[in-house]
Amino acid sequence: MISRRRYEHILALYPQTRGFAFALFEGLLVPVDWGIREARGPEKNARCLRRIKELLTLYSPDAIVLQDVPQCGDRRKARIHELHYWIVELAESEKIPTHLFTRDAVLSHFAQLGATSKQAVAETIGKHVPALRLYVPARQRSWKNQHPHLGIFEAAALAWMYFESAKGKS
Repeated sequence: MISRRRYEHILALYPQTRGFAFALFEGLLVPVDWGIREARGPEKNARCLRRIKELLTLYSPDAIVLQDVPQCGDRRKARIHELHYWIVELAESEKIPTHLFTRDAVLSHFAQLGATSKQAVAETIGKHVPALRLYVPARQRSWKNQHPHLGIFEAAALAWMYFESAKGKS
């Protein structure tokens, strides 16, 4: 018997300083898998791309969602911009549609839900997606670096945006 997926699988990727975070969703509130893949040392982007290709092979997503990073004016490192470019190229070579959402669009959407910071977005997603609730990091102290788990919620927020925009097109 051949089993067919009933729902669309969306892979949201969020490149970070030490690798990337991902969230695979089957529907707005149905995460299938999520995590952080670290890449340290030289050739971080090549390592990240290999791991992303493994995720594409494993899950065969119907679409990839990324943050739309502008070519200039963004505070993110040039390496992350380059990784973003190579992820889009990889998706095109695999014939997987790519959807991009700006950081402003994500914050604007979540502001309607009362979330105006990365931490508040993570907490909002944690309230609506019970499977991710345990991964919501504690509030960041001003002297500490951002918790790596916030990347999972950045990816989940991008997936959320995808499903919200798809709902508007129906």
